[in-house]
Amino acid sequence: MSNQTFGVNNTTNDITNSGPVAQELALHKGATLFAIIIGGFTTFTALSMGMIKQAALGTTVVINFDDVAGTGEQGYRLNKETGAANGTVAAALVKELLFKRVGDCALLHFYACQRLTEGGKVFIFSNDTSVLGSPVDLFDGLVPAKVGGEAILEIRAISVTPGAESVALFGGDNAFV
Repeated sequence: MSNQTFGVNNTTNDITNSGPVAQELALHKGATLFAIIIGGFTTFTALSMGMIKQAALGTTVVINFDDVAGTGEQGYRLNKETGAANGTVAAALVKELLFKRVGDCALLHFYACQRLTEGGKVFIFSNDTSVLGSPVDLFDGLVPAKVGGEAILEIRAISVTPGAESVALFGGDNAFV
């Protein structure tokens, strides 16, 4: 039997402090870990196309809350570049997720290791008006069905016509209730 090496792709923190489910996901699914500090402020981070493609291909994005009782928010941006026209983010999503017809969709899996207990929130948003349904809450400490567990973000093609692409974002309830 050969030695098998497990790795964690693009980690921003050490998984040894994560719970056993997060460690299992990270080791066996190549999950990416985000450390999020929820603590009385709002921070924004770009959600890269690489991360979206990785999550759409079945990799779970594992999220660790450093402070589960905080009231801060973490927003992940799908924003167009400064000066870019509306539709550029939607066009990139259609292209990169290989959407060929209206209704094609990708499911992105996120997993929170802990439960939010107060007003903390994790959400995804875009400033591109061709990305409908923005913002989408993944985790919300004020909504019992969204305090932790697995969150699914669905990106669905509304239009795939070149130059007029549009997509919609949808989020489901999470695992913990």
